[in-house]
Amino acid sequence: MTTPQTHGENSLKELLQLAGQAFGHQLGDLPAKVVSYDAATQTVDAQPLVLLSTVQGLRPASIARQVQVRWPAGSTWSVVGDLVSGDYGWLRPAGADISAWKMQGAEGDPTAIPRSNSLSDVVFEPGSQPVSTPLPSDAYAAGSLVIKAASLLLGDATATAFVALADLVDTHLSNIQNHYDKHVHAAPAGGGLTATPVSAPLGLPYIIGALASVAATKVKAK
Repeated sequence: MTTPQTHGENSLKELLQLAGQAFGHQLGDLPAKVVSYDAATQTVDAQPLVLLSTVQGLRPASIARQVQVRWPAGSTWSVVGDLVSGDYGWLRPAGADISAWKMQGAEGDPTAIPRSNSLSDVVFEPGSQPVSTPLPSDAYAAGSLVIKAASLLLGDATATAFVALADLVDTHLSNIQNHYDKHVHAAPAGGGLTATPVSAPLGLPYIIGALASVAATKVKAK
């Protein structure tokens, strides 16, 4: 027979839980730095950058291994970048054992360990620099959303067609129009008219080359 708990026993259990939380058994979000990134699985090894409070005092945290990166995504879309060693972000502890769900997509795992807010169950959110080392000035602009990258691919990762830049297109089309507006022919031989100088025509290779030069250097689409 199970002995019913008294009010005092419940209070003691709650007190022990609160004491455990006070000594660091329950984590909050932790700033961290990328040690390595696996693009195929979208996971990082990340080093927490602050000391954790324990019953032995402040202690450094170990590297969190194979942590899921929380990229914004759905079944038909995604926004995914690259991460390199030294990139900053935040480790966010989950409220339960997520190991089976993380590795196998298991739902309602009956073998889960009754734990919460553990470094074993964290996700990594990229971004958020220390105030002392903010993002560079070309990463932001007043009133604008700035997407800065060495290469921006639209559609999916196989995009190869460069996106044309309107100002370059306008410049080259104006050059072509001006050339043909000024283009004249010499007077017919023996026609009695004064010969007019002939300007060199723009050939197809020039036009193709001009249009090829209007492409953006970093943006491709499909």
